[in-house]
Amino acid sequence: MTAKAENKIKPYTSFVIEVFNCIAEDFGKYGNSLNVFAEGRKKENYSGSQEYAVLRNAEARLFHSVLCDHADVFGLDMAGRPIKVSKIYEDETKITHSCYPKNVRRWLNGTISRKKICRIDFCVLAWCHAAGWNPSFDLERIESYNSCQKKLVEICNGYLGTQERILSIDLLWKASMEAYLQSFC
Repeated sequence: MTAKAENKIKPYTSFVIEVFNCIAEDFGKYGNSLNVFAEGRKKENYSGSQEYAVLRNAEARLFHSVLCDHADVFGLDMAGRPIKVSKIYEDETKITHSCYPKNVRRWLNGTISRKKICRIDFCVLAWCHAAGWNPSFDLERIESYNSCQKKLVEICNGYLGTQERILSIDLLWKASMEAYLQSFC
């Protein structure tokens, strides 16, 4: 076996790189792309933590809602994924997830997460970004979101050999699972 064959990028790593790069295309103006991916675009101050990620308020509710709505698709027990009310700020809701910068950097560099919840969080977070979190408050960016969604559909179709036209969390998850399974063949 040659050194080149040993260094071949696994399909799941390629999937993560392609999806992350698609989502992060215009993150530069918001700060470090790993922090923006983990915490969302509309932050005034990012935590900058490499070891954890927290979504707050509307972003937390959307992320949690997508998890709940697709729990059967993911085979996920939502009892372990509550949305919480801050103990300090009563009007703040929050949820933690596994796509903190250190993890995403590892996945981009070839570490394949064996934890299903990490792969789920990655797909849900990517979908939330591609959906613009809530595009109604960001109408000037609709074309950017549409372009991102089209690229993600192309990425997913490439892994699945399908001709889908609309981005869905189901499509992202199926492509993620296919790339993951191909990485161990």
